[in-house]
Amino acid sequence: MTARAAFALLLAGLVACTQPVTVPDSATVASTEPPVDLALFEAALLDGDAVYRVAAAESLVLIRVGRAGPLKNLGHDHVIASEGVAGFVRVAAAREDSIAQLAVPLLDLVVDRDAYRARAGLEGGVPADAVAGPTANMHKVLASKDHPFAAIAARFDDGDPTAPLAVRIEVAGTAADFRVPVDWEMRADRMTASGRLTVEHADFGLEPFSAAGGLLRVAPQIELEFDIVAVRVPPGTPIAATTTSHHRPRG
Repeated sequence: MTARAAFALLLAGLVACTQPVTVPDSATVASTEPPVDLALFEAALLDGDAVYRVAAAESLVLIRVGRAGPLKNLGHDHVIASEGVAGFVRVAAAREDSIAQLAVPLLDLVVDRDAYRARAGLEGGVPADAVAGPTANMHKVLASKDHPFAAIAARFDDGDPTAPLAVRIEVAGTAADFRVPVDWEMRADRMTASGRLTVEHADFGLEPFSAAGGLLRVAPQIELEFDIVAVRVPPGTPIAATTTSHHRPRG
């Protein structure tokens, strides 16, 4: 083995085995309740508006992060999934008054599950030790202990349901605004929303994780894909009674 090859293997091992930051235990985080204003949706229901609760077991957010740097070929892209999106959607008679509030539980994010990697067109079979380090480092970047949820608020700015939504996403205490095209399907008792969005770490004041002196690092762009399913809350049902556990593992 040449000295150059040995050096490359050493760096690859450094990236894969970088000492992970301890993943914060859910019992120690700032709050385990999703940042959703239940009173707002309770009032909407009393006003006669249609209110839909996100069905976590049927909803999914996929996050793809790539790699950058001179040694990027020694790393691989990661696919991160949220299987526990919580929240509500208010559909008002005046479309511009409609609003959605969602919460993504960061401590429950799933990294590099084969099914999700396949959906992103990537090979599966990522070794467990190549998942554990990036998972823990992700929580360090996201400050998950102090900010255990990503909060999302969306509304129709101009009342046009075919126009992109005005979306505010808050991560690690910093919010950024986006315009997001969404494909809708709405029925009396059920609605679905799907779409894609590209954001950057810098939008939220985050510094991408790097190793080997920055020779291998996480790419600045983050690609998001979402499929959200929500079911209508029957009139007269207390909103609090419809909330459930925000994470249901899917095998």
